[in-house]
This record gives sequence, C-alpha cells and structure tokens, in this order.
Amino acid sequence: MFELCNQGKADATVSYELPEGVPENDVDEPTVTFYYVERDDEGAVTNRRMLDEEEGVLLELGECAEVGVRTVTKGIDATDGGDGPLVSGEVTLTADAPEAGESDE
Repeated sequence: MFELCNQGKADATVSYELPEGVPENDVDEPTVTFYYVERDDEGAVTNRRMLDEEEGVLLELGECAEVGVRTVTKGIDATDGGDGPLVSGEVTLTADAPEAGESDE
C-alpha cells in the first residue's frame, strides 16, 4: 500500500491506531490490520508480519518498510444499512524516536 522510511535523526518505533467504530467480525481476527513485508538479501518476500494496533515495530535510521493493509470481512454486512465501512475516519501513524531529542519545529 505504501512505503514508510525513517529519514529522521535516530531509530524510531512506528505504530498505528485505528479510529473508534471499526466493526467486529465473526471470526477471532482483527477486521483491519497493517503489516510490513520482510525480504531476504536478494529482495524476495520472506514474511508478511501482521501488527496489532498500537504494537510498535523498530525502523532503524535510513531503513524503509513496505506496509500493507489486511482486512477480514467474514460476517460483516457491507450493504446499505449494514455494518458500514470498515474504517471511517483517520488512521494515526506514530513514530517515536526518544533518542533523537527535541524537534526544531
């Protein structure tokens, strides 16, 4: 879906938060989950690591990660009058880099 790169001053822990109201499904899995792609030295995909909401993942300085979105819609009614959209509102991405010091903003 997108590539996320750490172009800051230090390693950063990146996490996400979904808006309230994301519907529940009838299976024991999150309805919306972000994941990042892990690759080997030759560039082949070795894993798609699912991330729980607010779970942090380390992104080292200068490192980039390919990020995707996985949806599980089993048991969710997407018709008019149904459960509505999976996500309505803003998804918040946070990069926490305490070793970078204070911002110059």
